[in-house]
Amino acid sequence: MEELKALEDLGVSTRQLASTLAKEIDAVCRVDDSGTRHAPDQFNISLNVDDAVQLASAWVSLQSAVVAGLRANLEAAGFQVNRRLHISFSTDPTLGRGGIQVIAWHSGDPLKIEDRREVRPESTPGGTRPDAFLVLAGRRIFRLQSDRVAIGRRLDNDLVIEDPRVSRRHALIQASGGQFSIQDLRSKAGTLVNGRSVRSVALHPGDVIRLAETELVYGESPGEPPTQAAPYEGPPVGADGHPQDTTQATMHLKPPVTDKPPDSHSSPARGD
Repeated sequence: MEELKALEDLGVSTRQLASTLAKEIDAVCRVDDSGTRHAPDQFNISLNVDDAVQLASAWVSLQSAVVAGLRANLEAAGFQVNRRLHISFSTDPTLGRGGIQVIAWHSGDPLKIEDRREVRPESTPGGTRPDAFLVLAGRRIFRLQSDRVAIGRRLDNDLVIEDPRVSRRHALIQASGGQFSIQDLRSKAGTLVNGRSVRSVALHPGDVIRLAETELVYGESPGEPPTQAAPYEGPPVGADGHPQDTTQATMHLKPPVTDKPPDSHSSPARGD
C-alpha cells in the first residue's frame, strides 16, 4: 500500500512490521474448545522518537492502512476477529532508528460469547476499573488498581516520571461511574490526549496520553493486562524507608495508594 511506503522510507520494513505483529498475535491469541483462534483487537505500535516525528503527518492514513491490512491477513490466516481492530502509535526512546515494538491485547474475553460484542464492560463497584492499565514507553505496564492515580515528577506520586519538563504534580487519572478520566493539574507542559491539549477528558482504549516528552497508552483488558510487557517497579527505598532519588531510569512506579488519595486541589501553580 502507498501509505506504508512512509515506513519503508524510514528504514522500517513492512516485512519487519508484519513479522513483529505475527509474533505478538500468536503469543496472545485465545483458543476456544473448538480450536478457533481469537485474535486480539487492541494494538500499540511503538517507534523510534525521530521516526515518529517524521511520520506525524501520515499517522491517520498509516493507521487506516495497517488496520485494513491486518484484518485481511488475520482472516486469511483463519483467525476469528470479534471486534473492531484498534491500533495506536507511540514512541519508545529506547528504540533505534527503524526499530519497532508491538504490544497486543483483548478488550474483552473472546472465550465468552457476551464479550465478543462492541460494548463497554459494566462498571465495577466504587467506580474502579481493575481491567485498565497504562502502557509506558511502549513496553512497560502499570495497572490502574486505584480510583486515583497521581502522575508527576515528585517521588510521592503513584507514577513517577523523571523528566524535568514534567511538573511535580502533572496529572491525575481517576475513576468515576466505571470509567477512567485524566485531569491536567495545571502543568507547565500540559496534557495531550491523541494530540489534543485537554484539561479533563474520559479515556478510551487506545488513547495516547502525552506528558511533555513521555507517552502513555491507555488500555483495557479483562483479567490481566498484556503479558508480553513487564511491569514497572517503584522507586528504590532507602534505609530510612523513604523513596530515593535516582537518575538511572526515566520512569518509576510505586504500588497504588488507596488509603489516602492525592489532593487534586493542592496542585502546584503552572510552571512547576
